[in-house]
Amino acid sequence: MLIKNFFRFGLIAILLAGCGGVVKTSPWDIEYDPGLVSTPTQLEYGTNSGYGIDMSGTHNIAVLLPLTGDNAQIGRGIQNSIALALFQTQPNGLNVHFYDTSRDASGAITSALSASPEIIIGPIFSSNAALLRSQKPDNIPALTFTSDAGAVGSGVISMALMPMNSVEAIIDEMSSDKVKKFIIVAPDDISGHILTANAQNIAQTQNMDITGVFYYEAGNSELIKSLMETASMAKDRTAANNKAREILSDIITNETLSGAERTSIARQINELSKVETIGSLPYDAVLFLGGGEDTKELASFLRYYGADSHSVHFYGTAQWDDTDIISDFTMSGAKYAALPEYNPDFIELYKNTYGTTPTRLNTFGYDAIKIAMGMLYSTQSNGTYLLNQSGFYGIAGLIRLNVNGTNERGLRIIQLNGTDTPRIIKQSPTNFITPIYNTTEYKTSGADAMELQTPGINPMDYITIPERLRYKYKPKTYGTTQSSPVQTMSVITTVQSDTGDAIKESGFKPIKHESIKQTYIDSVEIEG
Repeated sequence: MLIKNFFRFGLIAILLAGCGGVVKTSPWDIEYDPGLVSTPTQLEYGTNSGYGIDMSGTHNIAVLLPLTGDNAQIGRGIQNSIALALFQTQPNGLNVHFYDTSRDASGAITSALSASPEIIIGPIFSSNAALLRSQKPDNIPALTFTSDAGAVGSGVISMALMPMNSVEAIIDEMSSDKVKKFIIVAPDDISGHILTANAQNIAQTQNMDITGVFYYEAGNSELIKSLMETASMAKDRTAANNKAREILSDIITNETLSGAERTSIARQINELSKVETIGSLPYDAVLFLGGGEDTKELASFLRYYGADSHSVHFYGTAQWDDTDIISDFTMSGAKYAALPEYNPDFIELYKNTYGTTPTRLNTFGYDAIKIAMGMLYSTQSNGTYLLNQSGFYGIAGLIRLNVNGTNERGLRIIQLNGTDTPRIIKQSPTNFITPIYNTTEYKTSGADAMELQTPGINPMDYITIPERLRYKYKPKTYGTTQSSPVQTMSVITTVQSDTGDAIKESGFKPIKHESIKQTYIDSVEIEG
């Protein structure tokens, strides 16, 4: 769905007003008083309620959308939603003019401003939003649809889902699940690096440790396979298993044992022969910061290398929404933060009117025109109405617009169960009386990859031998790393301990992972 792209590619250059002092610019010099937060303004579907006065008088709204070209479908969908809201509300004297940003965004903005609009809806893309911010008068607000916080501010306010809302919501759920240590797997792009930096910041406030950061290149299956092999410590855990079996084989072959001791050693050799690896992973959860399709492939390889849902828990963000991962039975048990359910009445009317199913952006567009009309017919100043600290509740759920141009949206937590109707763990909030998000500062620079932090795996911790023999068998610990991040943006591969120890007992052959060629691992095709 289209909403994923806006979530994924937002640069997330979040500059909160509380960081380093506030630059006061009228009319957006509004400060929140938590004690005044109450019930949000209801943007009731299909009505004009919530405005409080007669909707009369002449008012002008400009709408900036791509209405032709490659992105016309996106723009037309939002235009349709706006038309539905206007048809249902039917305000007197309201003039709404649409301007096509496809070929000449600057020209479209100039034309829109020449019509003296009181509020602007759009544009969609961050570059156009930043251009509008630089061209418009400060007193004309704009409700844009970019999730790039670096493109908003000075009265340009985003209606889109801000990526950090989703990250903070799911980390909060991880904390509720008693997760103590986790790794992050994120796309190797600007968005992925900045999301990771902020996830690290949020985890610190929750007293959670991040033990590794892995960046992948979408579509590069060989790289993804290698990264997940490293993240799962497959080579080290295999080497530890081989060494443990070698020790047991040496003892049963060369040492004098009682009958009970011999039976115990033989049983352990048999049990270790049934598995390829030993040892626990240095984390109990994985946070995926990419989309659903990427996550399916990444999780598939983690399972292949032994890091499955029985040993670690999987978590994701709203980028999973409306993707095939929702019904993937191999992802059962995974949780992610998601927007509220679509309003069923809106879906039905939209489908009956336009013959297609509305997207998330369409719901944002519907709520945007409702908020714009509310501002026009309110007795409050534009800034006071739009930045109402109690927020708004529309067909896209709860939203509060912030002074710096970002927003806060209420999200729910969903747990996958292998069906098209996953389980709702936590419903989305309906007001801001209890704060939803606690983070007050967001990082604007990306995080580096981080080598997996692990004390390693000592084979002796996983076998039982006679105490009198322990002094003879002191194997190395496999996979130990230093507790410091690797200062690089390149792919990180754990430095493996020596895995070439010879197996002395004849007939003993270490098990090796088979190479993967032209096969399927949990429905992910891997090119050999």
